[in-house]
Amino acid sequence: MMLARCNSQAVDGRGFHSRAAHSPLRAVTFVRRMRGGAQSSLLRASDGALYVVKMHGNPQGPNVLANEALGSWLAAQLGLETPAWRQISISDEFLAQNPEMWFETPTGRVRPPAGVHYASRLVESQGEGSVYEILPRSWFARVKNREDFLGMLLLDLWCNHTDNRQACFVQEAGARSLRAVFLDHGHMLNGADGASNARPAAALFLDREMYAGLWSQNQVNEWLRKICAISAQAAYTFVASLPEEWSAAPLELTVASLLARRQMFQQLLPGVRAMVEGPSSLRKPVQRAHDSSEPLRFSGHTLRSGPGSGERLCVGAAR
Repeated sequence: MMLARCNSQAVDGRGFHSRAAHSPLRAVTFVRRMRGGAQSSLLRASDGALYVVKMHGNPQGPNVLANEALGSWLAAQLGLETPAWRQISISDEFLAQNPEMWFETPTGRVRPPAGVHYASRLVESQGEGSVYEILPRSWFARVKNREDFLGMLLLDLWCNHTDNRQACFVQEAGARSLRAVFLDHGHMLNGADGASNARPAAALFLDREMYAGLWSQNQVNEWLRKICAISAQAAYTFVASLPEEWSAAPLELTVASLLARRQMFQQLLPGVRAMVEGPSSLRKPVQRAHDSSEPLRFSGHTLRSGPGSGERLCVGAAR
């Protein structure tokens, strides 16, 4: 396999993520607590929109917020659709008024620190459309940007994503097609703690059948070209715009390590190709109970999948 040669100083002229340059939003209303290891909260912000907010100091790990922000920025450089996000300011008074936001730990509740946190816009369709979290395989061909799963996989491998790739699927009213929005980058860049070992299989989408027929050398080379074109200068500028408390280690070191890995990670590709192109019997979905003729659907904030199924939210809003 021919490897793409990367220049660590490549400049593509796109600059840093414009959202980071905005003044932080302000938390206005607590809506509800979210599920998940980061113990996020759904808030309405000062721009009137709903955001899923991850706070630094969360039990999942010290690097979650920086990973979310840098992962989103890198995906944007490749043209991959990810949630819009903003920095959000949360005051001591707001935290005191909303103890539901406090972290649950084995020793009791812990109050999050006031300050600037990470806010991911809620994924919503327009009008009477729908947002799905899990699709039946018979619907995979209707995902109009399905080829982006290959690009996201290569990005996740480069960034040593240590958790399964998450996505939501947006279907606008009256449309048959859907588009994927890639979510949850908190375990990119060596995991939430920054110390996890490389596990290429962990970065795959839960149902590997999503990758069926996508792998071609021309497509792989095109995604690698985009990865190699990401500007080192722009990456350093972007992380300099993030709050220092979002990461346990200096983010400049994270970027330097990532740039050094840009050539090396390509050696993982033959093994990953075998995983995504193996026999269909090896591409079983993790959540097999949902591999039916109907998708799991979101209505407002609640996933409706039958009695006793619980609730889940799809976070972020497509750019």
